[in-house]
Amino acid sequence: MTQPSSNARDRACPARPQKSRSNVFPPAGGRGRSASSARRAHGAAGDPALRRDAFMQRWSRLMLVSFASPEACALWANVTVQAARNWMDGFNRPYGDVVDLAVQTLPDYARIMGEG
Repeated sequence: MTQPSSNARDRACPARPQKSRSNVFPPAGGRGRSASSARRAHGAAGDPALRRDAFMQRWSRLMLVSFASPEACALWANVTVQAARNWMDGFNRPYGDVVDLAVQTLPDYARIMGEG
């Protein structure tokens, strides 16, 4: 049996403690924050589901005010008529590129979406 090689460095350095962090999971509330501090940190964000629903209602209102028919809306946004119909009925939300197009081209955007 051969002996493991040892050089001067191996003999001079005692075992060092591990410097990396342990792989312990964070507490259930996340990163050790209390409930009140989590509310302070993210209070402005609100409930994501409520924000989505509110946006969907405002978007539906904007589409109804801006376009006479789902077909006209679909031509404007370059989407299917069904997608435009879903926006007008408040069933779906658009992607960001369509929202950007609305910001740039629809005069009622700021009033209806709450930015003016």
